[in-house]
Amino acid sequence: MSAVLQVPFEAPPVVAPFAEPRWKLAAAVEVAVVAGFYQWYSVVRYWVGGSTAAAQRNAMHVVAWERTLGIFNEATVQAAAVAHPDVMRAAAFYYGTAHFVVPAVALVVLYRRDRVRYFMWRNALGWTSALALGVFALFPTMPPRLLPAAFHFTNVTTSGVDRAFVPDLYNGFAAMPSLHAAYASWALCALWPVLRSKWARALLVAHVALIVVAVVVTANHYYLDLAAGVAVMAAGMLIARWRPARSATNVAVAIALLGGAAACIWLPRAAPLPVSLDAAGVAVVAFLVLAARKSPISCALRETECESAARRSAWVRLVPNND
Repeated sequence: MSAVLQVPFEAPPVVAPFAEPRWKLAAAVEVAVVAGFYQWYSVVRYWVGGSTAAAQRNAMHVVAWERTLGIFNEATVQAAAVAHPDVMRAAAFYYGTAHFVVPAVALVVLYRRDRVRYFMWRNALGWTSALALGVFALFPTMPPRLLPAAFHFTNVTTSGVDRAFVPDLYNGFAAMPSLHAAYASWALCALWPVLRSKWARALLVAHVALIVVAVVVTANHYYLDLAAGVAVMAAGMLIARWRPARSATNVAVAIALLGGAAACIWLPRAAPLPVSLDAAGVAVVAFLVLAARKSPISCALRETECESAARRSAWVRLVPNND
């Protein structure tokens, strides 16, 4: 009677030819995809900006809901912080910087440590942003800092690090949901399993707490905005799990995203961008095209398959000969 027995066998991993160029191409494509998606997100968020009247009317709904719940005290919290200028400056800086830096760092860490997890959580971030755009379009909401003076909020302006990329594509009525809360909770959920250091995990939790404080004391969001942001992130994560991520991103997708963003932003100059950014965009697209020509697209970006093949090659199927 024949039997199939799997036993561990030490064998060198299977490495595809031109592994190094392919790795660089795959990393470059992911950078291009994320950058291109963010450009498109900024464009669409700008397009769906509602009128001032609609934004204020919806803000009044949020205020009424919070009053019903007994939690409308954001103005009191901000007033306590305004008395300390250094605290306000720190909050404004953190609000405009960490929101973009932390997700970027999280994507890099995921890409380096767990490629399969990276693709799923990258898509979850994209779905979260897309769902938020739908809410921005249907429910434009004025942030607390723009409410009439009778509400006693101080208008604290912040300059995010993304303004160098899309400086004039701004939607001031995108308060509900809070993507600051969504992205912070996304980073916490995405990175928690891959981080072993207690300090690193503590920093993740601290980031969520600091984002909550920053958005409230700068009067950019209501408490309900924060809850809606977490809900949108959870929905984006569920969609990403329901629709399994591909283990590779086609070069053409990256080029299309960047090229489409250029057509909407750069060519008609919807936003004044520095010439250096134009040159950088052209350089990235040129690199992708040249790299794709040197390394077959069908093989260049399938790193997770190569890794799986290497693991499978460490097992040998032994079938006894019955002759």
